[in-house]
Amino acid sequence: MQPLHSVPTRNVPITVVADGFAFVEAPSFDRNGVLFFSEVRTGTVWRLEVERPGTEATVFHRVASGWCNGTAFHRDGRMFLCDVGAACIWILSPDGNATLFVDRTEDGTRLRGPNDCVSDRNGVLYFTDPLGSTIDDPVGQVCRAFPDGRVERLDSGLAFPNGLALTATEDALVIDARSRQLYRYTISPDGRVGPRETFGHMPDEGGGGDGMALAADGRFFVTHVGAGTLDVFSPEGQLLERIPAGGPRLSNCAFRCDSLYCTVTQADAAAPNGAIHRLDVGTRGHPLFGDR
Repeated sequence: MQPLHSVPTRNVPITVVADGFAFVEAPSFDRNGVLFFSEVRTGTVWRLEVERPGTEATVFHRVASGWCNGTAFHRDGRMFLCDVGAACIWILSPDGNATLFVDRTEDGTRLRGPNDCVSDRNGVLYFTDPLGSTIDDPVGQVCRAFPDGRVERLDSGLAFPNGLALTATEDALVIDARSRQLYRYTISPDGRVGPRETFGHMPDEGGGGDGMALAADGRFFVTHVGAGTLDVFSPEGQLLERIPAGGPRLSNCAFRCDSLYCTVTQADAAAPNGAIHRLDVGTRGHPLFGDR
């Protein structure tokens, strides 16, 4: 792993877009540029028109379990929502109504508690399922759900598979937060999945990686919980630079134009609330399935 002292730090302009929340996560944009994000332990999905300054966030949906996380959009406007407490994934219509999508793998085993999700160009949803997994008892898994609701387990035995993203060629990258590894799964054109490969390593400080977003130039921006930085990796997995994000507990991020919108808890010592920070990183995100 590249020594931490040799990795440059780059400061970028930061704007607090909204604050006053509890622990926030899972930012994603619909095709109209509206930001949606989760307030994890209240089970709330918020909606915020970030391009209309002064607009307040409104509640879009609440899950009965009181514990939700990852969000991802389908190109038809529906949202996939990871319900950690109920161990399932919902589909939310544009008006916020929920329909159960998946809650078990194809062998009938119930999901553990989905954390994060992303769709490929065919609308196949890749997701992590880590609830209860630890270094000593690595039972976390990575799965994908097909549009017909069939769920295939791609890998298991991970310490805590957390955030994930797809490369430009739609290989899957997964952050194992407990082991600080970034893993890659090669996806062949016919959909076959290759074995787990180590793609990169998170620095040892802080609480490890959480969320991830792919830039148009192929770099990966990974949120580092505890360190409060976006750790930027090359397409080959080399740590290139670190960008302070304005708060120590940085959970996830999503691109919009030339900025990354980050979910941050404990934005500063005087106001330990969840917030949305916009970081003007100067590069666009790679288009997601829902944008195409």
